[in-house]
Amino acid sequence: MKKHLQNLFRLTNLHELDFSYKLVKTDLKWTPDKEDLFNKHIRKVGERVASLTQGPVAVVKRNGGWYIAIPQNRELPEMRVDVGPIIVTVVGLSEVYRIDPHQVLQASNRSLVMNFLDFEIRKQLGANKGIWKLTNTHFLYRKPLQSNEDSSIEVYGGFSYRLVWWDGAMYVCLNLTTRYIDKHYLSHYINEQNVDILEKKLFGRRVVYQNGDDWYAAEFKGFGNPLREHFFTYDGVETNVFEFIVNKTQRHRFPAHKLLKDHHLAFLYTYPGRSMEPHSGATSIAKLILSTQDKQVSALHKFSIKDPARRFDGIVSSIQTFFQGLSFNAQRLIIEKRPAEELIRSFPMPALKYKNDQILKPGHYSKGGNVDKREYGKERKQFLQDNGILTETEFDEQWLIVPDYMVKEQVEAFKKNAEYQLKKLAPRFKEFRIVRFKAIEGLSATYQVQEIEKALRQANALSGFALFVIPDQGRDAKRLATTFHDCLKSKFYPNLKVQCASASKIMHFFQPFESSLNREVIEYRVPEELKPRFRTYLFNLDMEHLIMNRKWPYALAKDLHYDVYVGIDVHGRYAGFTFFFKNGENIFFIPLQVPKKTSGSRAEKLKADFLFGMIYEKLKIYIPRYASDPNGIVILRDGRSFSEDQKALEQVVEQLAGDGIVDQKRIKYGVVDLYKQSAVPFRVALLTDNYDRIDNPEAGVYKVVNNSEGFLFNTGYPFALRGTAKPQHLCLASGNVDFLKVMEDVFCQSMLAYSAPDRSNSLPVTIKLIDTLLKPLTATADILEEDEEELDETLID
Repeated sequence: MKKHLQNLFRLTNLHELDFSYKLVKTDLKWTPDKEDLFNKHIRKVGERVASLTQGPVAVVKRNGGWYIAIPQNRELPEMRVDVGPIIVTVVGLSEVYRIDPHQVLQASNRSLVMNFLDFEIRKQLGANKGIWKLTNTHFLYRKPLQSNEDSSIEVYGGFSYRLVWWDGAMYVCLNLTTRYIDKHYLSHYINEQNVDILEKKLFGRRVVYQNGDDWYAAEFKGFGNPLREHFFTYDGVETNVFEFIVNKTQRHRFPAHKLLKDHHLAFLYTYPGRSMEPHSGATSIAKLILSTQDKQVSALHKFSIKDPARRFDGIVSSIQTFFQGLSFNAQRLIIEKRPAEELIRSFPMPALKYKNDQILKPGHYSKGGNVDKREYGKERKQFLQDNGILTETEFDEQWLIVPDYMVKEQVEAFKKNAEYQLKKLAPRFKEFRIVRFKAIEGLSATYQVQEIEKALRQANALSGFALFVIPDQGRDAKRLATTFHDCLKSKFYPNLKVQCASASKIMHFFQPFESSLNREVIEYRVPEELKPRFRTYLFNLDMEHLIMNRKWPYALAKDLHYDVYVGIDVHGRYAGFTFFFKNGENIFFIPLQVPKKTSGSRAEKLKADFLFGMIYEKLKIYIPRYASDPNGIVILRDGRSFSEDQKALEQVVEQLAGDGIVDQKRIKYGVVDLYKQSAVPFRVALLTDNYDRIDNPEAGVYKVVNNSEGFLFNTGYPFALRGTAKPQHLCLASGNVDFLKVMEDVFCQSMLAYSAPDRSNSLPVTIKLIDTLLKPLTATADILEEDEEELDETLID
């Protein structure tokens, strides 16, 4: 165990706070077989009660029934509320309940205490003039970190936080965050010619609305009339947007009213994540919030990348600046100014098995090791180059699909190099067959795909595996390449499985030279100064192509704690299932088209019958072959699972037991949720022996919150990392498996970094393969430019 800093700041006087409350009774009925539906309805009722009382709420169980708790100073008369598709009767009860100071930390009071406290913290942070609220838990400084004439983007720093209840205490968990916002207001871009097109492009996008001193995020719904001609009703009085903003903001410090022009358009917006009638605002004071996927943002990521020392300095500064003057019911909140320290355990780096039973084992030779831990990534790749891939099955038909503007000799040179590398790694690989298609600059992706389909049909190349060279030249090439990805995937997948490469990169590497034997002959080869970079590029590209062919490079030297893992995720209309057995020598990826989701249902939610049919049919075949009499089956769900997942798993185990394939009395099983982007922004930093220096944690460090929740750091030492290591958030949703054993199994799976063996990998292979294989045209060509680093998190509302 080593001592680490955690971005946790303890609230020390929780027992002194008054959490008195009243109950709101509802006529909702809970039934065991409709738990998800009940939870959905009670949550909606809670949201409605919160809106009516303008205060915090919590769903609590009292006297065997479920109620909505509200603060003691709130009232709610009996009424009927529409939570669609049902009407629920609610009535506020008069009795006041008090929480004994010694029982504040009890589990039965947890949601109430945290919700009440969090409401007050958010309210007081929202009133702080130095920051503005982006979401309920994300706050940004009003002054941008970076804004200059050379860029059309402003970079805003800030923080996100969550209250957490860990180790018998309550903490503020806070991390730094960065957002990118267009420098210009929407009114800057609008004219009579583009208003209709712009409205379609902006629909659903988020903007920051700078309504005087009140800044907040809004979701764009459409344009209105010019400001003085756009009328709406406020408090029963009809007014226009121009006059309303002038009257409301003329005494504010931020001069919103001075930015208004008569000809500027109004726009309609809603609050993100809410079902509501749109409000009216002014494009004069609304700026677009940019996604990290936007092309112009990528060059600014350096502002979000911070090493642990800089990150924790900023975290401590935010706590000391914004969290020291807070109060709850007139009682000051005492929040520690220094981050918590803790001795934290880590899992050992796993040994790996290669072709011909070659074993890579990190550790000192006296303990059987053959590789120094700090060389783990480098040697993981070297062992692969020395021994070749573990899977030795035959290859299906292989195609190299290229745009017609690439010179024939250039294509042949690339083909020769790619085949040579592939044959070294996988001797059973034979060759690519070339298919050329007509690439027309400026042609939409849909029509370009039609040209590609013609070429593929003529060559009878509509099945097998293809390395597709994307025509990424011309304006907005990166966006067009992404569009090609979507169109090609939907058109040819899964019969033709495709991995992409960049035509511009290949043409950059392979340059024309005069032949040394005949000056009239032009040869294409890689210049000496580009060869090191090209070798890395080609190796990574070929590794992705092998993965696309379901050829696994290596496995674990030892079996996991549990014999069977099933990774599940949903991308669009496809669900991906990864079946992992024992040590990973046998992994199977199965895509399956999912039923079209109905309005209001979540795309990630799969029905129990659908899950049972898929998992049972595969496991009854796979288990006898690859993991007879297994000791456990674990579903690893990317994101949140549902009761349908557990129901399906129970049915699978029961049916397999009935078939005599598993021993129901012995087998353990469970559903585990893996969150790539956790709502809890937890980070740690290793306290080193050097004075006042902190560093990233070692890969394998883990924090167990309780018997069913923890954080796992898969990146960090011995891998190079420019920013701060981000953990995976794991939760045992249901089942009887040992959660700590599952965490170690997930860590070991994460060390199977197939696409770039010398680099860190944050995801277990059961989930990583789904991301890769359900997105066949991943941006492999740009893998050299991608780093495992602290990038912006997706907004969580």
